[in-house]
Amino acid sequence: MNMRISEILREIREREVRETDLIDRSDLETIRDMKLKSCRHYRETIEQLSAALRRIDDGSYGYCSITGDEIGLKRLEVIPHATLSLDAQAMAERHMR
Repeated sequence: MNMRISEILREIREREVRETDLIDRSDLETIRDMKLKSCRHYRETIEQLSAALRRIDDGSYGYCSITGDEIGLKRLEVIPHATLSLDAQAMAERHMR
């Protein structure tokens, strides 16, 4: 995945040099923003999965980081990097509002 991020960033830099027309530059900016968002998403996913692997190593994987309760297999199947139980996640989301 890191290789893909590097490819995207290289492509963005190369295109910036070639594109000079105002409309082309506008399109390029839109595409560049979308690609940068994708890169951010890839990086966040890599970080979350790396953290999940560390939790597997230290024995805390599958347990809620707030309550200590088991997260539950169904939730982990859907979100393998989950750190909160369903109840704790709902509570956190209510708190954020």
